[in-house]
Amino acid sequence: MRDTGSMLQENFSDLSFDEWLETINTYEDENCTVDFLGPDHAAIMQESGKNLIVHFENHQDINANWRGGRPLGWQLASEAGWSSLSLVSRERSWFRDPYVYAYFDRLIDDGILDNFENVVFYGKDAAAYSAAAYSVSAPMCRVLLISPQATLDPERAGWDKRFVKQRRQDFTSRFGYAPDMLASAEAATIIYDPKVPEEAMHVSLFHADNTKIYRMPFLSGHIEKIFLSQNLFKDVILRINDGENATKGFVDLLRRRRKYVNYYRILLSTTDSMRRPYLSKLVCRAALKVFRKPRFRKRLSELETL
Repeated sequence: MRDTGSMLQENFSDLSFDEWLETINTYEDENCTVDFLGPDHAAIMQESGKNLIVHFENHQDINANWRGGRPLGWQLASEAGWSSLSLVSRERSWFRDPYVYAYFDRLIDDGILDNFENVVFYGKDAAAYSAAAYSVSAPMCRVLLISPQATLDPERAGWDKRFVKQRRQDFTSRFGYAPDMLASAEAATIIYDPKVPEEAMHVSLFHADNTKIYRMPFLSGHIEKIFLSQNLFKDVILRINDGENATKGFVDLLRRRRKYVNYYRILLSTTDSMRRPYLSKLVCRAALKVFRKPRFRKRLSELETL
């Protein structure tokens, strides 16, 4: 019998969504179960500890990352000795699907999440919406969201033009408006980039007393990557789970962003688009103190000839 430990070492990348699920489902491990939620979603439960992380991802993102085609929750749960519940979609879907509603109804009716001492819901971007929306299934849970949407309902978020096709989905029925679904959570933590207008607008709709918000400018799309590359994710998740103030983790994140080359690339692109050569020079000089990247040296030389 192959166990969950060996499963975590397998490489599941470069498989289609259906092949990926069938491969995972072939493991004869009593601690791991796969629920097929219609044609486009699945839930993978790994029971390994008294604490549970429930996270949401789409298969395209899983394959695009360096984790060998394994959901992020597996890595976090393995490092912390936790159980994990991975909700996975074929593509970015916001998990607006009756099969998913029915699955969470079953979790609620059977009291499955009540079997864990602590439950943390996590997601980023579209999956952050889902983590917030379905967190209502585990009262007194804790929630970590990166750049969430509150809803794509055109009546409430018609100003967000990024996801026109997805706005056709129903965001007004069950598990619909994410800020309201956070009402029963013990605490929610939101990280976002205030320099992205749509992110700022969505986050402004999350204003409950149980919600703490952290601003991470110029890091949109990279916040999770920096957390992982700087080994901060486990620390922040554990602090949130323990009910501690997670501020230290975010201060560390802000400090360590200076060791993440894409941070300087984003800054340089921003200062160049603003036509602020003096600021662009400062960015290049700061980057060259940390990285030996020809791009910054070349750009600095160009700026110094202006």
